[in-house]
Amino acid sequence: ITLVCKARGLPKPSVSWTRAGDKLSHWLASMGRVSTSNGNVTITQAEPNDAGMYLCTARNLLGVASARSTLYFKGMFHPFDVITLLSSNVEVTCPVRGFPLPSITWLKDGQPLKQSMTVKVNNLTGTLYLLSILERRAGLYMCVATNSLGAATATTTLNVLHYDSLSHALTIGDNLNTLISTSVSIHCNATGNPVPSITWSRSGALIEPSKRIKIMGSTLVIVGTLWSDTGSYECVASNGAGTDRKSSFLKFVRK
Repeated sequence: ITLVCKARGLPKPSVSWTRAGDKLSHWLASMGRVSTSNGNVTITQAEPNDAGMYLCTARNLLGVASARSTLYFKGMFHPFDVITLLSSNVEVTCPVRGFPLPSITWLKDGQPLKQSMTVKVNNLTGTLYLLSILERRAGLYMCVATNSLGAATATTTLNVLHYDSLSHALTIGDNLNTLISTSVSIHCNATGNPVPSITWSRSGALIEPSKRIKIMGSTLVIVGTLWSDTGSYECVASNGAGTDRKSSFLKFVRK
């Protein structure tokens, strides 16, 4: 960015620049991104922090003249996602940097977000606070920043995770006594959001499906049971919110 100062006169005036009351020469030494040439100022790799009022002053033996130039920046945003657990508190920042300072509003799923006991917005920073998160708070949030130069937006997807612990007992019960050469199904009652992934193990070893052993969704099916199938069967349910596990002991009896 180059700020131009056109100064003419006899004798030829000298030109100096100040920003927020500081001489630009001091600023140049501290930043290393500002250069002057023929009375003009060039700022390389301009940043929002460079915004502000710049004053050009021209002097010669006959007097002094000055002119002001204001450097503005629009808000700058980067979309991101937020993942949280049910009933927790969430703080969502709107990464606003601009001059003049933008005002902030929030939308959820395209509709204005109303403040309440559990929805708060810091009027100074624009930060959104969601307290005691409910599942219905999940959705697409949009931060809208507006100043005299226009508006900029950023979107945030809020995912609310929850999971129900596995039931105290698998569907068949903690323990099952049955006969060999039968079919046994063990249902793992695991629910959650996102839907948990389920793995099965027997006596600590991961179960791989085979001709006799099938994994159908959340149910383990053993066809044509053998004495060697005796053992503790464990269901492990996992999602982004955590992991839970339950087990049943399968034992065979003679007729």
